[in-house]
Amino acid sequence: MANGHRIAVALITVANVGAASADTLVSLTPQTQRYANTRYGTVADFPIEFEVFVPPSDRNDGRRWFSDGTARISVSASNTYLALAQNFEGYTKWVFDNVPEEAGFRLTYKISGKGWLVYSGYQGDTVIYRKIVEACRAAHELRIEYPATVRAQYDGMVTRVAKSLTCKRGAR
Repeated sequence: MANGHRIAVALITVANVGAASADTLVSLTPQTQRYANTRYGTVADFPIEFEVFVPPSDRNDGRRWFSDGTARISVSASNTYLALAQNFEGYTKWVFDNVPEEAGFRLTYKISGKGWLVYSGYQGDTVIYRKIVEACRAAHELRIEYPATVRAQYDGMVTRVAKSLTCKRGAR
C-alpha cells in the first residue's frame, strides 16, 4: 500500500527483433493505470477498465486496449514519420492533407502546435480522436475510438488521457 492505494505493476514481455524487452502497466490509483513502452519511451495514463486485447507487435511499438467492448485506446510510437517529411511540421501537413482519405471519415476538428497535432471526427457512428507528439526522436501516438452515443461520457476521459501522452526514456 502506498498513499492508501494498492500499487500493482504488470510487466508485459514482448519480443523485439530477437531481444526481450518489457513494457510496463502500473496501477497509479484505483481508477488509473500507466502504460510505458520501453522501446520508444511512450507513456500514457488511462482508466483501469481498459484491458489489453491485442498482443504486442513484434516491433514493440505500442499496445491496444478496450473497455466494455466498444471503446478502444491505442498507444504507439514510430520514427518512420521522417520518411514522409523532413521534419514534424512537414509530417503534420502530410497528416492533415491525408486525413480525409480514411474510408468514411468526417473530420470535425484539427489543431497543431510545435511538436504536436490533434484531430478528431466521425467514422460512421464512431468518434475517433488522434493525438501525435514528437519527443525522444519519435512520433508518439494516441488513438481513442468510442461510440458517438456515449460521447458525453468519454469526452473528459479523452482530455485526461491526451494530456498524459508523453515520452520518458527509461519509463517504468
